[in-house]
Amino acid sequence: MKSWGGGGSSDEVSITKLAIAKLISILRYHEFYETVKNDGSQHRKRAKNPIEHPLPSIDQ
Repeated sequence: MKSWGGGGSSDEVSITKLAIAKLISILRYHEFYETVKNDGSQHRKRAKNPIEHPLPSIDQ
């Protein structure tokens, strides 16, 4: 996480704030739906591209 955020010291930015910033940058361009064309019509379908949270859960 620190390498993604620029590698600053731990006093400058917390890991949680870096994780939030990374999620914001991922969500800015993430596609939640894909357009499916079927027999001349189009509809949107949920895409199969999950987002992995940058921080592990508390029990890990």
